Amino acid sequence: MYRVLTTLSISIVVVLCSFGHAALPAGAQSPSPSTAAIGTAAPETPPGIVLLVRRTQHIRAALQTASDLADTEPLTNTPVEIVVCGQAISVLQGESDLSVRIVEATSKRVQFIACGMSLENHGIDPNTLPDAIDTVPNGLVHALERQARGYLSVEL
Repeated sequence: MYRVLTTLSISIVVVLCSFGHAALPAGAQSPSPSTAAIGTAAPETPPGIVLLVRRTQHIRAALQTASDLADTEPLTNTPVEIVVCGQAISVLQGESDLSVRIVEATSKRVQFIACGMSLENHGIDPNTLPDAIDTVPNGLVHALERQARGYLSVEL
């Protein structure tokens, strides 16, 4: 029991010290630089940003956000992927004002991606989407893969 508590206490102290909130007790070793750096060093600029949207109004918000990011340092040139899932998927087809805005946005550094599962669930043929919109088998998995690769991620 004592060994478990001692190990737990040292682990808590190491975690707290790596965040700068506690001093090490006498005789305890500080974490190595490589251990302390894990999870604390963030890249200056992420490889990209992924926005996961499921409602039509969120597509509008994602478009505005992607536009605003063009004026935001250090994210000015960061690629943005807008992954559309759920009920919002139906807006991607046709000639609506929103679909025109989507096509215009993809000519910049913004990529629109449709969730293949959502297309199937809503009976939408992927071939009816504008050429500017890519399709992935599962939009949620795509967003999670991007997160694992260091992308900033926001779900709307």
